[in-house]
Amino acid sequence: MVGGWAKSSERLASLGLGGEPVSDRYSEVWFEWQHEHFVQRGAKHKLSPQQVIHLLRKQGFQCPLCLHDLYDPMRKIVVDHDHAHCNKKTGCAICVRGFICQSCNSALGRWGDTIEGISRVIAYLTDTRERILRGEPIGMTAMTEENIGGS
Repeated sequence: MVGGWAKSSERLASLGLGGEPVSDRYSEVWFEWQHEHFVQRGAKHKLSPQQVIHLLRKQGFQCPLCLHDLYDPMRKIVVDHDHAHCNKKTGCAICVRGFICQSCNSALGRWGDTIEGISRVIAYLTDTRERILRGEPIGMTAMTEENIGGS
């Protein structure tokens, strides 16, 4: 089938999706491969296929951070888990938070994968937005010879 995957109730039910289509944009072969990939990734984190389907449905088949489609062939998808719980490369069914795209996973890692790290990002964005709205110069417009050590 060109331009979409078969929407037969039997095929979807066999994948554990209850006969409800997820997307019209991907080939049937890609969809089945990606679905199997999710199940395999979940198994490495001690999730059953049913738990994987539950997570995917709960997330609306989207990355909960950037809202991109998890079945998009241009995105690498990873299992996100709380490293503080198991302190392992692979988590367990308790500390798995969900499926997210690799770029969002990298961003979480850059900010320490902590609420404190994300809070600093929020504070930075909030502070600069408020300064801009007040008309205060920030960034390059705030630099003058006087405040950067010029003569």
